[in-house]
Amino acid sequence: MKSVWWYLLSAVLGLALATGCAPGAQVDKLGTPTEMSDQAMLAVVDAAAAELAKRLAVDPKLITVLSVEAVEWPDASLGAPEPGKLYAQVITPGYRIVLEADGKMYELHGDERGRFVMARDANPSVRPAPQRTLQALLDYLMANHPGLGLDQHTEWVREDASPPVVGGFQSWVWQSGLWSVEVSRPTLKSTSYEAVLTHVQDGVAWRGTLQADGQVIPREEPAPSDPEHAFRFLLNYFSETYPGLGLAQQPDWVHEDITPPGLTGVLTRIWRGGDWSLVMSSPVVAQPDYAVLLTHSRAGTVWSGTLQANGQVVAEQPVLLSVEVGPCDQTMSPDELAAWAGVDFDVRDGLIYITQRLNYVCCAELALAAGHDGAVIKIVETNVGQVCRCMCGYELSVELNGLQPGTYTVEIWGVQYVPMHPLELLGSGEVTIE
Repeated sequence: MKSVWWYLLSAVLGLALATGCAPGAQVDKLGTPTEMSDQAMLAVVDAAAAELAKRLAVDPKLITVLSVEAVEWPDASLGAPEPGKLYAQVITPGYRIVLEADGKMYELHGDERGRFVMARDANPSVRPAPQRTLQALLDYLMANHPGLGLDQHTEWVREDASPPVVGGFQSWVWQSGLWSVEVSRPTLKSTSYEAVLTHVQDGVAWRGTLQADGQVIPREEPAPSDPEHAFRFLLNYFSETYPGLGLAQQPDWVHEDITPPGLTGVLTRIWRGGDWSLVMSSPVVAQPDYAVLLTHSRAGTVWSGTLQANGQVVAEQPVLLSVEVGPCDQTMSPDELAAWAGVDFDVRDGLIYITQRLNYVCCAELALAAGHDGAVIKIVETNVGQVCRCMCGYELSVELNGLQPGTYTVEIWGVQYVPMHPLELLGSGEVTIE
């Protein structure tokens, strides 16, 4: 499975691209931290990954970035002096990069001239490498939830679903059969991972946190006991799991009881926020299951499913989405960008591939989500970052899987930024999966 950058939602996988984000630094005894731009981070990481790949004789795409920071080394040894060797005692600007390959961590120290040395003492506070994170989660789940049958799955294929901003959100997805495990962290400095176990047909089966010390803490999902509680529960779930829907940007939600007059035994309520509407229907019982319908005034039905009494959210027709976002191209003029923008569709080996050329602001963070309404697949794009005057071209490569054979209409709706930019239909196409 190819490596992709992703920020999700739709499935969690939560896809993002940003420029001009705030720089970061962290304290460490080896070298004094300094600030660095995201562009500098990207360049340093690419060079460090190539250097490690060369030393290990592996493909650079197999190298995972765990952390990167700019530092000032106290001398020319870059924090890794060799015994018996003398070094110039001058402050040397450089970088500390922690990488992972084949389940092992490597710490490289570099300078601004592109020189790298392998640190002899890896920082013990660095988070566990992603592969070991998966194994820790699987061991916990097999011991505490044997009914899931995860012990029958011995081969898990990893996919890098991180956004292309080195200093931001990172995510990895492992798949085995109908199961997938998503592990993510909000920043490179985070010392814990959020984890979600999902079944293609049954939806989310488990959520929790893996702390830096290896402790696994399950997230207790309280059963929604009343409609208002259930709505807030769902709104939080959609905001975390499907950031591409942009529901977190809606400031006000207005509630209305739309149960037909004279109907007994069933309650139907609607919450409206901007162009979005969330309809919930449930029987009049102590702990009901809620039938859920999420619609948009322009895009129509985007998501349907059930909020179960045990707190599990199950999509009626789940769609697995992964996205790779190219760099922000500012070389084209506004007229060239307008002519260049467009969407192409293709089907290969039962998967739908979409290439989108997007004309949008250059300071955006893009998040995508996918929904299913019968034979129509809706892809919603939201800017969860900022807006600015400069424009550029983004090339997005979208992959949709988990769909049954048939003919589908795929619609691309974007780019939403509440309250300035409403959703617009950017392109659509008909595809057939044999």
